[in-house]
Amino acid sequence: MNAIPNEIREKRTVTARVGFFLLFLYLLMTFSRTIEQILPPFHLTAILYGLTLVFAVITGGLARAFSHRIGKYLAAFCVWLIVAVPFSMWKGGSVATLADAARTIPVFLLIVGLVRDFADTRRAIHALAFATLLLSIYTFFHGEVVDGRLELTYGKFANPNDLAQVLLMGLPFWWLTAADTSIDKIRRIAAAAAGILSLGVMARTGSRAALLATAVTMLVFLFKASNRSRLIMAAGAVIGLIIAAIALPDDLRARYFTLFEAGDEQQMSEQEQTRLDMAIGSAYARAHLLEASINLTITHPIFGVGPGMFQVGEQDLATSMGERPSWHESHNSYTQVSSEAGLPALFFYMAVLVLSLKITFGIYRRYRARPDCRLLANTAFAVQLSLISYAVATFFVSVAYDLFLPCLAGLSVCLDRAAAAQENRKLREPAPAAAAASAARPAAPKPEPRRRRLVSP
Repeated sequence: MNAIPNEIREKRTVTARVGFFLLFLYLLMTFSRTIEQILPPFHLTAILYGLTLVFAVITGGLARAFSHRIGKYLAAFCVWLIVAVPFSMWKGGSVATLADAARTIPVFLLIVGLVRDFADTRRAIHALAFATLLLSIYTFFHGEVVDGRLELTYGKFANPNDLAQVLLMGLPFWWLTAADTSIDKIRRIAAAAAGILSLGVMARTGSRAALLATAVTMLVFLFKASNRSRLIMAAGAVIGLIIAAIALPDDLRARYFTLFEAGDEQQMSEQEQTRLDMAIGSAYARAHLLEASINLTITHPIFGVGPGMFQVGEQDLATSMGERPSWHESHNSYTQVSSEAGLPALFFYMAVLVLSLKITFGIYRRYRARPDCRLLANTAFAVQLSLISYAVATFFVSVAYDLFLPCLAGLSVCLDRAAAAQENRKLREPAPAAAAASAARPAAPKPEPRRRRLVSP
């Protein structure tokens, strides 16, 4: 039976209900960016964010968020970013970076503070899944092809790598719906189609980081999933490869092959060859930026060069070595944190990621064999896959201060609380086998009073 685990539900006030509704809308609007593309001047997403944060505060969400160890590590990460600002190479630029982070990292507070039970966790995941579907549809019809890569003209996910990152994050959530045997087949087929569409749009972005993250995530899936899910995933992978072979242009396929080797240059047009040269040059540039970010971490191990100041630090480093600065981001979230805010910040950042992975892995391992908690296990597995894809892809993109990790970490905390509620309920209820045996056992007969024998005097 694939049902939502029974748990003790908190009594909902009107404020809590309104707060979660606002959170649902915020997740839908933030990750789909449709309002941003259609009505950009009105800043509706920012207004909704402020309202949702207010409801998270007045319902006691801050206490719930910071009481969890992930919340404490995320708070320590934010505090260290603030501490690193006075040591920045350009304090004004670091303050601007902190202002951007202040609009993304608190997404963790919104989710943990306004999600009350497992049913709400599922609704939040549905919001993220539908948001990525809307983003895929909008990009498919209104995106532009620049240098062979599909991208949006402006907005939060205008960069093809960022666009691929958010689509990749939502793919496991569509698998979660497609694998849910408790719903009808039409909805499951629609979920599979939505996942394939998102995968196709992601492939058109030309993001090699997303390609590698997809491959690693699929390997993890095939290693842990059931045989039935493996067959479904294998069939989807075959369909995806066929579509990619037909739909992707030659220069984009060649770009993906630069992960391993250069393509066949003799069969390309001059324009395609130019794009391939750009892709190869980009790969060499990333290696140079990785080396520069490691050097900056070594020379500034405690406070870094300042949040958001990698380009300034790289410029000084290149000048001192007689080289030309690249003026690019580090293209690696881990060294982005270590070079800009020091090794302590990297420790806190990694702690949030590792603990989120540990929680979701533990829930999946503990409940996957229990039919009454299969949906809880599959949900944890989907969040875990999304975290793995993030961990791999962020080795090639700089999104450490973005909302991806706070969002996934918040969902992990919500699942941790749902699992704890399930265990508490299990402890309060008698074991079914013991209760049945007690009911079936006949009552022991009462012993008859012992009769005394009268002795004559």
